[in-house]
Amino acid sequence: MGWISIKDFKPDQRSENSQKNVICYASEYKNIYITQYVNGRFKFEVGTQAYSDVITHWMPLPEPPKE
Repeated sequence: MGWISIKDFKPDQRSENSQKNVICYASEYKNIYITQYVNGRFKFEVGTQAYSDVITHWMPLPEPPKE
């Protein structure tokens, strides 16, 4: 699956789960983050330069490898 614009879908619109781990892209900083999407917002650790309003795209994390 490729990048999804937050204008098209937000992570909680694709899942029954209200908390979802995702990869997101902040175009303002041209950075990629692995974070959680909780209750309609991207959740970042303290000290991270990104915040929810600068995220333009996201994608689900891939499945973990099979042993």
